[in-house]
Amino acid sequence: MPLLWEAVLMPVGVYKRLSGPQMKKRLETIKVAQGMTFEQKKENAIKIIERVLIKGARVAVMFSGGRDSCAVAILAKKYKPTLIYCSTGLATEYAEKRVRSIAETLCAPLVILTPELDAFEMWRKFGHYPIGPKRGHTYLKRKTGISSSPVQCCYHLKEKPVKEYIKQSQPYMILWGNRISDSNRRKLGIAEHGVIAAPSTRWPCYSVQPLALFLDSDIDRLVEGLGFRFDEKAESGCQVCCTDLSRRDNQLTRCFISNRSFFNKAMLSGLGSQILKARGDPHDEQDVKTFLETCPQKFLRIPRIGKQQ
Repeated sequence: MPLLWEAVLMPVGVYKRLSGPQMKKRLETIKVAQGMTFEQKKENAIKIIERVLIKGARVAVMFSGGRDSCAVAILAKKYKPTLIYCSTGLATEYAEKRVRSIAETLCAPLVILTPELDAFEMWRKFGHYPIGPKRGHTYLKRKTGISSSPVQCCYHLKEKPVKEYIKQSQPYMILWGNRISDSNRRKLGIAEHGVIAAPSTRWPCYSVQPLALFLDSDIDRLVEGLGFRFDEKAESGCQVCCTDLSRRDNQLTRCFISNRSFFNKAMLSGLGSQILKARGDPHDEQDVKTFLETCPQKFLRIPRIGKQQ
């Protein structure tokens, strides 16, 4: 499967997408590859790591404490990886405690990074509110006039601190827990670029996605010996991420149910007024306060608009 062994120099800015027939052929290859046995996928994942691993090289894992990042850490354990956790300020109060506990169980060194600006400050300064799907938010912006860039939100809160760390420590390889089955966006991204990205101006080290082909059942087999429960959909990540607001069962709704005070704080940070604007119902911050008391469901969903994917 040449797709999975490609090392691609990732460009800066807009890149040319595959043609329809090319994408169809690669997606068919991926579908067949996902049918491999667990042991075959595990062996393939290790070969992918070893393809770009040099003797004595430093290995890092982008770590959130969730199932996928734990699976990567377990898969790469013999390479003595450093776990990198980005404390964005948007995770649950138990997230960092959980991350520390799992790192201790894995006997792996843990590095906790924080962004230069917290999420609320960054949103107000740059307008990178995490509203709309990452592959379709530009269309939403054009149609509604909202300030939104979930890609840049992730960059400022997660990628930028990691890149600064990499410049100082120079790990040769960083491993990610991205999987094709996670979302359509990731499936298309891996189909276009493969699972190995060579050092570039964006990332000064190899970026590898060894779990690309793994299904949920495969991940369960990797993490079953950890002793941690992984049955909550929103146990890690950003509580108020709005990239899935067109769905009924979305991240923001779970935050509203489980952490109402934090939900209110996020809505009053400017996020609430942008959501109302995306709904075609713009109001100022004073109206946001009123809606939080009288009609908070206004913030929990936006209609699917046109070509959003």
